Amino acid sequence: MHNFITNCKYENDMVIYVNKLVELLYEDLKECCGGMLHIVLDDGNLDDDDIQWCIENCNKPENENKIDKYLCLEIAHKMLQITMKQRRLIYYTSLSFECDLDCNQCVIKQGEENY
Repeated sequence: MHNFITNCKYENDMVIYVNKLVELLYEDLKECCGGMLHIVLDDGNLDDDDIQWCIENCNKPENENKIDKYLCLEIAHKMLQITMKQRRLIYYTSLSFECDLDCNQCVIKQGEENY
């Protein structure tokens, strides 16, 4: 079971929803490596281009019958609608990130000057 961050200023209903979808992917579908979203969910490639690449990969004919296809598509489309900080929150939550409530040292804000 993944730990969900509470009281994080970047968490909202969409982040909670996507975290639950990610939990379904790993636990209910038994994907040990993020399925067709592994470059996003496991490797932390969170840019729009990376997510879009996963969407295109999901939609290839050879992936039509993959069990995780529609769940991965839903996660990817929702991630495109949220901020980079929220994407990082989802990524680090799936890694069992523990929030210490020190927002000044938060890993979610890393590299924010690039976004």
